[in-house]
Amino acid sequence: MYDNEWNLLDHIIVSQGLLDQEDFRWKEKSSRRLEYPELFFHPGFPKAIPRPNKSYSENRFHKSGYADHLAVVCVIEQ
Repeated sequence: MYDNEWNLLDHIIVSQGLLDQEDFRWKEKSSRRLEYPELFFHPGFPKAIPRPNKSYSENRFHKSGYADHLAVVCVIEQ
């Protein structure tokens, strides 16, 4: 997230060996964010969008947190 908007900044790296065997291919435009609403919190300030629960903020650990970004996924097809 940047400037209160979601972006797909993470990378998905697929091994060339996986793509070569059995004619597997990355499905074009299949990359996306993986979102689970139950893992989000809603900030208490105006116009803020929901965001993932962080594991850490400053020096504090949060048991319910998992990351400060969303996972990304893609489809590999044959």
